[in-house]
Amino acid sequence: MVVIYFLMDILFKFNLAFFDDDQNIVSNRRIIRNRYLQPKNFWVDLFISFPYQSFELTKALGPLRLLRLTRINQVRGILAEMEDKLIKSKKVNTLVRMVKVLAITMITAHIGACLVYIFGRREAWYKNDGWLVANSLTQNSLTNKYFNSLYWAMTTITTVGYGDLCVITLNERAYAIIFMIIAGSVFSVVLGSVCDIIQNMYGEDAEYEESMSQMSQYMKQKNLNDDLQERVKKYMNYNHNTAKQDGKDSSNLLNLLTEQLRATIQTHIYKEVILTC
Repeated sequence: MVVIYFLMDILFKFNLAFFDDDQNIVSNRRIIRNRYLQPKNFWVDLFISFPYQSFELTKALGPLRLLRLTRINQVRGILAEMEDKLIKSKKVNTLVRMVKVLAITMITAHIGACLVYIFGRREAWYKNDGWLVANSLTQNSLTNKYFNSLYWAMTTITTVGYGDLCVITLNERAYAIIFMIIAGSVFSVVLGSVCDIIQNMYGEDAEYEESMSQMSQYMKQKNLNDDLQERVKKYMNYNHNTAKQDGKDSSNLLNLLTEQLRATIQTHIYKEVILTC
């Protein structure tokens, strides 16, 4: 199925329009074909799409299938376009960021799992050794092997490291060292992103509650009457809710734009008021 997908992707790219340097859409099939037939495009895609297993070349050339991981860069572009279309509010933005963090973690774990399985399989083939042999997994189903590999990768990424699945041979341990370095870096980025997401989710509310607490203490110290205190609290609550809906720094955001863009946006926002004047 993977090979079929890659071959279909090649056919689609022969008919895929693109933007030129002047941001004009190019839909001429001859230009599209000539552009895609460049060595860095078509021939690379064809090479990584080759069905090695169909020609009994898995042992000799199987590791070359790892070049298919280069397609991850295309996935990033697709995710970026989806993110631009999905972000409509702060809640959606938070959800999209959480999905991205989860996707980064799972993609890293999947790659790590596939690689540790490849190392274990080759060690089992050539040396009858390795983590697959040590854990009596060589005769298990591919699904079982994958989930065991994924389990090892996740425990490595999250730095839990239960130790019930361990790499054995020198080659496996050399790969494990490299993956630990990469996984540690990824986990640091993921952890920082999660902390930032939580801070953005509750930061404004925490700031509002702190301001409200200080204002309440100030009004009590000055012996303000209950009616005035209630009016102040209602105004602060209204101001906080309005800022959450419209964006706390909307004026500062508009200052980042050109005068023409600011005028266009303000005309769109206040057009009903202008038309009734």
